[in-house]
Amino acid sequence: MMAYHGFADGASRHTQNLASLAWVIYSPFDELITSGGICLGLATNNVTEYQAAIGFMIEALSSGIY
Repeated sequence: MMAYHGFADGASRHTQNLASLAWVIYSPFDELITSGGICLGLATNNVTEYQAAIGFMIEALSSGIY
């Protein structure tokens, strides 16, 4: 069984009230399947990391990756 792999991360800059997150998912053959990102505005780093993980999982399920 070959596995898909991906990365998700979020970051926050409290001095400028900016927070954003992004994710990518690759096939077992290292082909880009999907990627995405969101600007959250005002949020803590913990919120952005959590939202990045959620966005990653939703995108994987929407792409038929279980």
